[in-house]
Amino acid sequence: MQEFPVKRGQAKNLEDGGLGNIMKDIFDHSEPRDGGFISSHGAIRSIYAELKDKSTLIVDTQMDTSVSDDVALETRKKYNDFMQRATGFNAKERVKRMKKSVE
Repeated sequence: MQEFPVKRGQAKNLEDGGLGNIMKDIFDHSEPRDGGFISSHGAIRSIYAELKDKSTLIVDTQMDTSVSDDVALETRKKYNDFMQRATGFNAKERVKRMKKSVE
C-alpha cells in the first residue's frame, strides 16, 4: 500500500463517491469497499484506492506480470491517467514529491 499526496483543493473532487466515479471512468467499473473503491483493468488484478484525508490518497495494487507488453503499456497509461485525475499531479510531479518526502 502506498500513500500519495493530493493537490490542494483536489480532495473535494474525490469525496462523496467522486473517487469511485474517476475509477469507473478510467477502468470501466468500480465498487465500494472498506471506505474506498476497488477495480481492475488489464495487468492490474486489483486496485484499491481510498482518500485517507484531504491531502493523502492510499492506493494498493495487485499486478499480473504475465501479460503481454501491449497490455502492460496500456495498463500503465490507464494507471497514470487515474493517478493524475485522483491526485491532481502528473507522474513526474508525483515522483518528485515522493523523493522529497523520503529525504
